[in-house]
Amino acid sequence: MIKFLALQHNCKNVLAQTPKNVRLIAASKTRTLAEVRAAFQAGITHFGENYVQEGTQKAAQLPEATWHFIGKLQTNKANQAVEFFAVFHTVDTLKLLNKLDHAAAKLGKTPEIYIQVNIAHEAQKAGCSIAELPDLIKAAKHAKHLKLVGLMTLPPQNQDPAPYFKTLANLAANHGLKRLSMGTSGDWQHATAHGATDIRLGEAIFGQRK
Repeated sequence: MIKFLALQHNCKNVLAQTPKNVRLIAASKTRTLAEVRAAFQAGITHFGENYVQEGTQKAAQLPEATWHFIGKLQTNKANQAVEFFAVFHTVDTLKLLNKLDHAAAKLGKTPEIYIQVNIAHEAQKAGCSIAELPDLIKAAKHAKHLKLVGLMTLPPQNQDPAPYFKTLANLAANHGLKRLSMGTSGDWQHATAHGATDIRLGEAIFGQRK
């Protein structure tokens, strides 16, 4: 009981600090359905998952929420993912873009997508390069069953995230995209200061993972 009271207190505290134009997404990977429900009852309506199987199970149990896919998506799971997720933050290849478009066509859906950009060229992270971005944006805008809304990035750990957030904002503006998915529990306030429209918070809401 104490755990859920603390969780709901975290939710209300973060919601109170989040600008009205920013979409707060609770990153609920490995969190229980009970924790997700507690966050929903506290006023959070958007949840982000990293794994298709885990995320679809939760989405099926809480369809009232809006479900975002925020992890690396395997192309062979596109059909299952599109059935349950309304927003995809990590589109970074033409192959994945085409798979999502095909899946959305079959299911009669039009999910929102963000293109993930690997600004720091980190080998361990997904995301297209800045050089690859224009072609991917062009393809996304021609996709008939996807709605390209913005860009996403993950800045390097243990570095000032501000330059990376600023770069993403400039890239989005140059391509006429209005939404910026950037900012996690450790840097979300920096992200909103640089124009984030979507922040993805895990520990700030649910506490540290065990």
